[in-house]
Amino acid sequence: MEAPLKRGFFYIFEQINYIMNVSSNTLFHYTKSLKNLQNILQNRFKLAYCKEEINFNGKKVVGYFPMVTFCDIPLSLSKEHVTKYGSYAIGLQKEWGIKHKLNPVIYLEEESMISEDLRKSFELINMILSHHGEALNRFSDRSRFNLEKIEQLVESAEGIEENKIFENLNGLLAPFVKGLDEINQDQKLYGDLLDHIKQLLDGQINILRYCKNYQRDLKRDGKMYPNYRFYDEREWRFVPSMSSGIPNLIEDEYKKYRGGSKIKKPLLDFPVLDFSASDIKYIIVKKSSDISPLITFMRGIDNFVNNGNEVDILSTKIITVDQLNEDF
Repeated sequence: MEAPLKRGFFYIFEQINYIMNVSSNTLFHYTKSLKNLQNILQNRFKLAYCKEEINFNGKKVVGYFPMVTFCDIPLSLSKEHVTKYGSYAIGLQKEWGIKHKLNPVIYLEEESMISEDLRKSFELINMILSHHGEALNRFSDRSRFNLEKIEQLVESAEGIEENKIFENLNGLLAPFVKGLDEINQDQKLYGDLLDHIKQLLDGQINILRYCKNYQRDLKRDGKMYPNYRFYDEREWRFVPSMSSGIPNLIEDEYKKYRGGSKIKKPLLDFPVLDFSASDIKYIIVKKSSDISPLITFMRGIDNFVNNGNEVDILSTKIITVDQLNEDF
């Protein structure tokens, strides 16, 4: 009897572990309308700029970054998320997200040691940039001095008789070559310093693009949520690399991009975060009446499914919000 009892215990343990799992193997992107969902299926994920405000250890940083966001909240725990982010969603295999370089958000408690380290690292970059300015000034002063010596050399050459120029060539060129060597050395030093600072700054900003506070007040759709726990959203992000050519924005640029608050946020044409029908695990719609028009729409998407059977398979992955509330 011991073996069956042991197997029974482990079965119950596995079921409890499944029920209590706080993350899923699916990455969900929620949206607020069937039309938005159809656009994603037809055009894939397009990026938008988001305003991110991060507070850590007395320092507030505001950034405007291009991204697409997801979460890995299990369907059984998604009811509150649906009310905030929309009743339509597409869920893709987490392996797809890892392949496309998505990463979970780094949640920061404001007063934690890691927040303090981040604050200090930004201060360090400012100090380095200040020293970089001093180095640039020294480079400019030294280059100006060498250029003045070269000008003096040219002026002295003008007073030498033509038939004696070659006799004096070595003496004339020696300080000239030395001056150019000094300029080249300064240029290399300055160029290396500039490259290192840029790499350091890009790396720091890239980390910042994946950061969010663990808990702060949230205002969404005109409603205030005091002490909202962002950590419960289990957010993942796709943010293009710093070398992609897609810039972060400053405040004035973001306001121009965003337009009025009642206008739908513009999407970027590039880059596009692609996926195939086989990557999809779930499609969530608000009500049963959405299912038939969605299936008809999917059949008409070019370069999405290879045949009608794939749409039939996708149709089995569609669930409604009512099913979420009742069955999960």
